[in-house]
Amino acid sequence: RGREKAGADHLRKMSDQLSCGDMHSDDAPVWVRCMSDALRDEDSGICFRDSYGFCSTGSQISWIPPNSSKNSSDLCDATHFFTAASDPLVASYKRFVFKNAEEGGGGMTNYGTLELWHRWREIALQGGLKRCYSRDDKDKIKKVMQEAEVQAFSAITSGSDIHQIDLSFKSAVEQELALLGTKKP
Repeated sequence: RGREKAGADHLRKMSDQLSCGDMHSDDAPVWVRCMSDALRDEDSGICFRDSYGFCSTGSQISWIPPNSSKNSSDLCDATHFFTAASDPLVASYKRFVFKNAEEGGGGMTNYGTLELWHRWREIALQGGLKRCYSRDDKDKIKKVMQEAEVQAFSAITSGSDIHQIDLSFKSAVEQELALLGTKKP
């Protein structure tokens, strides 16, 4: 079906949902969820996950409020989500706000993302979650990460403070690393 056509189909579907009132232009969590679904579309080739001789370095979604303008303070309210891992099918999207980036670690930092990327890559090379963890552990990892992602997406409009430890990018990376453990699979 081709990834370009599939991408256009995903966008057309969102536009149709907007036109018929199933989605609203300011419903950030819904738009971000739809984009995460599109970026996880492996059948079309949008999601590479090393199945096509190429390994993505990560996946990003940005939400810029629809009524933002160049002179608007709303541009500072743009929110970004990064997987910090090469496979968006298994990694969760974590919320990141650039205006707060320097407050997280004294300037430029990777917030542990390089370690997380390597950890997920190691798991992928070993055959994925199902080969590296027991069924119960695999299910727990997936559940906790899905819940964290839903919480991060919902935080866009909830008025929550980015400094809350459970919503910050750095703590989300740390949580995912702790969840995956440091032992070799």
